Amino acid sequence: MKRKKVNIQGYLMLCAVCFILPIILLMAISNIFAVHLMMDRIADSVRNTVVLYGQYMDEKLNTLDNYLVNLGMNNINFSEFGSAQNPSQILLSGTRLKNQVRNEESLYEGILEGIFFYQKEEECLIKYTNAVETVQQQKALEEKMKELAKKIRESERSIAAEWFSEKINESYYVFRIYSYKDVCYGSWCNVDKILSNLIEIQIEDSEKILLLDSEGTPLSSWEQLENISIFWEESTCEYRISSGNQEYMMVSVPIWNQEYYVTVFIRNRDITQEISSLVQNMTVLIGISIILLLVFMNSTKHKISRPLKNLSLKMKQVEKGDLETTLPAEEQIWEFSQTNSSFNSMVQEIKHLRIQVYEEIVQRQKTELEFLQIQIKPHFFINALNLIFNYARMEELSTVKALTMNLVRHFRYTLYGKNLVPIREEIAFIHNYLEINEWKNRDSCSIEFIAKIPKEFEETEIPILLIQTFVENSIKFGENEEGHTEIVVEVKKKEKDIICIAIFDGGKGFTKEMLDYLNTGQGIIGKPGTHVGIENVKSRLKILYGKKATLHFYNREKGGAAIEIAIIGGTNNNELTDR
Repeated sequence: MKRKKVNIQGYLMLCAVCFILPIILLMAISNIFAVHLMMDRIADSVRNTVVLYGQYMDEKLNTLDNYLVNLGMNNINFSEFGSAQNPSQILLSGTRLKNQVRNEESLYEGILEGIFFYQKEEECLIKYTNAVETVQQQKALEEKMKELAKKIRESERSIAAEWFSEKINESYYVFRIYSYKDVCYGSWCNVDKILSNLIEIQIEDSEKILLLDSEGTPLSSWEQLENISIFWEESTCEYRISSGNQEYMMVSVPIWNQEYYVTVFIRNRDITQEISSLVQNMTVLIGISIILLLVFMNSTKHKISRPLKNLSLKMKQVEKGDLETTLPAEEQIWEFSQTNSSFNSMVQEIKHLRIQVYEEIVQRQKTELEFLQIQIKPHFFINALNLIFNYARMEELSTVKALTMNLVRHFRYTLYGKNLVPIREEIAFIHNYLEINEWKNRDSCSIEFIAKIPKEFEETEIPILLIQTFVENSIKFGENEEGHTEIVVEVKKKEKDIICIAIFDGGKGFTKEMLDYLNTGQGIIGKPGTHVGIENVKSRLKILYGKKATLHFYNREKGGAAIEIAIIGGTNNNELTDR
């Protein structure tokens, strides 16, 4: 399996990052640890303060519970108020009960605003309070007390007590309500009064102190934390939350048998200010580390990565055949200077060797082309001499003269022509060849040759005898059932820079076996020495064009063989165009 490759700049950067990054991470982790340690200590301090206040509130509540339970079970005024049958009795017993509560205020002051009594049967409410409220607020409180009293279930064995949290107008209240002998009675207190003592303690760095019920609903308005209950479900102790752009630490302590929670919110920003100097120092060190890393990376880029990248690009240019490229002999690093000098010397040596090898290849290709062209001439030369001899023996002097001139043109073209000739000259040569063929087969020859050569392609150069070879094959094998031979040569532009030469005839076409051999590039079926013309064409196209020329053999739907020669661009070696 191949490994993924990286450049040297990336490798050096990776090494630098592996060295500096742990230091940066260590400093960052230390900074975070210090912040969290400070936050934990502040949270512990705040929690201890709130726990002490919660214990104070619990003691007060126990005293209040004992007082109210004893009041309901042992007080004669309470019994008379609960058993009264008419309004005058209710008012009299209620007044005595109210006066008693006023006289015993010292037992519950500090956590209550007042105590109320509600006679269910007559729906009469008696209350005592030392708080100053508006008339409207007092009426709202009384309505709420009656409403809550109706929700209390009466217990047969003992006094039933329940907690209620209600918002009346814009203020929040906590109710502790008891039920005994058809009387609902209890106490209430404004939440702000419950928290006033804790606020006076001035808890360090506190942003807000709230009282929350058991479901996490805040019993006061604070727009910063509208969805506090979402967080409360996840934790009932110290927790970190965020609201808008502010982050807070929340410390919560249960009071009143975990019916409510005193919760303190402290802004993280206020906490971190105490360790701002440590944070600043850590930030400066991290910044310096990053700057040093950038300086190292920049130095590496100019002194190491740039010369190596330049060397790589130059080597790619040499790989593509550009032997004129060079590298600067002087570099800041001595090893690169030596490498560049060696590279330049190597390129010059490759250039000299390439020229030498190139000349040898050209000479070898010229020799091979000449041999291939000579291969297809001897048999025609012998047949031509035999044809002249026959006409001379019949003393047809005019025919001998005409045939001799045709042969002169033929051999001048084949023996002294170039490797590449214009299509116009190739077509003229084919016409001359067909005239010789007419002299050879005067009585049986019926050949129709059609050349469709647009003027724009008449001067396009092709290998000599390229078309003539296939025309000769069509004369041999392209005769139809009526003994007539039709040969069509068509030249057209198939795509950009691709010239297509097509040769058709009207004969029987190729056999399937022959097509398989011709199109797959395998040898031609037959005895050794047969079909030399097609093999020569293939060999010459390969020498002159390489993969830029293709041959395709097929049979036409209307009948007859077809050959398409596609040539892309020019030859591989322009020196081969001249012999």
